[in-house]
Amino acid sequence: MMETVEVRGEQWYIYAESPTLITLRPVESGIRGQRRILRLSQLAYAEKLGISQSYLSKIEQGIVPITEAVKLRIAKLRESKESE
Repeated sequence: MMETVEVRGEQWYIYAESPTLITLRPVESGIRGQRRILRLSQLAYAEKLGISQSYLSKIEQGIVPITEAVKLRIAKLRESKESE
């Protein structure tokens, strides 16, 4: 789980880029937020989920709903990343 900090009422993720560089990125909800937490491009995330990049883009934009099968794949991917 990534650490967060509140700044002016908004939640931000803390990224330790190196021992001397720390950056903050806004906390996002939804599938795009999960992808960004994993630091994956749309293409890489889509490949891990077994879907096309264009389909992932449509999900992120809210054009198509997330199917139960894709939700399960996202959950498994999140669990595997958290256990690392």
